[in-house]
Amino acid sequence: MMLNLLQLLFMSFTVERLETSIFTQGHCEK
Repeated sequence: MMLNLLQLLFMSFTVERLETSIFTQGHCEK
């Protein structure tokens, strides 16, 4: 269960980083 929780946390963190990166790229292009 602990491993599952860590995996979920890592996944959500990665998604957040990805979204921020995409948002920053789009903002820079403008």
